[in-house]
Amino acid sequence: MIFPKSLKNATLVLLFFLLTFCSLNLRILAQTELNIWDNKGWDRHTLGTADNETYLSQDEKDVIYHLNMARTNPAKYAKEFLEPMLRFYKDKNYKEPGWDYYTVTEEGISPLREAIKVLKNLKPVNPLEPSFGICLAALDHARDQSKTGEIGHSGKDRSTVDSRIERYGVWKGNVSESISYGFKSGREIVSQLLIDDGVPERGHRFMLLSSDFRLAGVSVMTHKKYGSICVIDFATEFFQKKTGKN
Repeated sequence: MIFPKSLKNATLVLLFFLLTFCSLNLRILAQTELNIWDNKGWDRHTLGTADNETYLSQDEKDVIYHLNMARTNPAKYAKEFLEPMLRFYKDKNYKEPGWDYYTVTEEGISPLREAIKVLKNLKPVNPLEPSFGICLAALDHARDQSKTGEIGHSGKDRSTVDSRIERYGVWKGNVSESISYGFKSGREIVSQLLIDDGVPERGHRFMLLSSDFRLAGVSVMTHKKYGSICVIDFATEFFQKKTGKN
């Protein structure tokens, strides 16, 4: 069958507009997916307690900001930062828009659902303040494992979180440590630790949301095996040695 030239041209024009329309909608959809977590409605001036600290990177400041969002309004954090993650699971695989890889979880979607439920029923607690000395302790361990590719809370010199903090001052009350591997942004790190996949007691979640802690130190670095590491050290009270920065 032979079509008139004018009909062919009209078909090509229509096809061009259809392809352009589909491409535009796909870009809008992708951008919408990437803007799911936009932080609107949060008071960064109050909750970004580390934002003026020059010794921290932007990623490290964002970790403390996300910690404080989750601590001071856990129900809102669950709704705005954890619930959107539900759509990105496929069995035990998790993949966000823009990622070119899957994260393989141990338990699948169930610990995320559990975290959402827990946070929605949790009372707010105090925001955390950054501590230079505690940040140095976190940096020591992050730097150590960045080079060795090891994981866990024991340093290559057999140091522990309390002994590392004691290098820079005296702590009172309680100290503890959470470590995230494979994630770099504040949202990803805090979400991973709140979900606490593969940890039956959900110790990281409890630690991040505990009212026992008032101070935190954060260090984000590269990691030989997992790409990145974030060490977060917590303390109730800390009195820094007079040498160094207060």
